[in-house]
Amino acid sequence: MKNQINVTPLRIAVIGIAATAAFLAVLVGATFLRARAAQNLENDMQVIEENFSQRMEADLERIAELEEELAEFETELESLQDAFPEVSEPFDIYQQGQALAVQNQVTLLSISRLGSELSDTPQGVVQSTNYALQLEGPAQSCIAYIQSLEDAGLGSVNPEEIQISPPGSSCELNARVFSLPVNPE
Repeated sequence: MKNQINVTPLRIAVIGIAATAAFLAVLVGATFLRARAAQNLENDMQVIEENFSQRMEADLERIAELEEELAEFETELESLQDAFPEVSEPFDIYQQGQALAVQNQVTLLSISRLGSELSDTPQGVVQSTNYALQLEGPAQSCIAYIQSLEDAGLGSVNPEEIQISPPGSSCELNARVFSLPVNPE
């Protein structure tokens, strides 16, 4: 019986020690890998936290910039809304005309109503009223007055037939004011 393995207590002890050593080597290796993974995870967390804080700072700065822009737009919108007449209210050429004359340093001699008409458009009925204006002042001031009148009307005032007399001491113009009719039929 040569093929038989002789089992002795010393052999059993050596096999047990070798198995225990192998088991401990696996445990030490696993512990080392876990420690390295934990260190990598901690490093990654630090990088993520730094990136997050940088991103938050950039986002907060951008939000502040956008809030400033929004405030500017809201202010501009409010001023435009305040300047524009109500939809049912036509442009008051008498009061606006006098205020713009003072602003542009011309004398407003007269404003007279020439007539009005209703027009049916795809957007609805529109009333156009024609006025004749006579001004006195330098040519540049008359031109500035006409531009101011157009700007103040926000597209609802259309100056026509402008005449500036040489040497520029007076000017005359017709203005057409568009509005919604007060009592549409």
